Amino acid sequence: MVNSRNLRLNNVSSRVENILHEQIQKDDHLVLGLSGGVDSVVLLRILASLSFKLKFKLTALHVNHGISPNANEWEKFCLDLCSEHSIPIEIAKLKIRKLSGTSLEANARDGRYQEFKKY
Repeated sequence: MVNSRNLRLNNVSSRVENILHEQIQKDDHLVLGLSGGVDSVVLLRILASLSFKLKFKLTALHVNHGISPNANEWEKFCLDLCSEHSIPIEIAKLKIRKLSGTSLEANARDGRYQEFKKY
């Protein structure tokens, strides 16, 4: 019997490949936001395999907001994962403060978006 998880992953991988065929060219450079969560880890693995086939450069960007007590462990996980897949990774360390009238999460998101704009 076919493992349904592998079937779904193959389906997602095929869909990503089809989208990339339409959107990128050889030698393009993609930067992936890598949080260390399931979604970004799965996407990193898919893009890592496709980068060889489609001939694009892949870099990961992990933003350490320092909000969670686990933030440094997530950063290390992302570093180790990228090392395992030979993918360059950039680490951005932010100091997020809660400002009056805004949420901490909104400030973290804004800081993350500012980091992505650099790439």
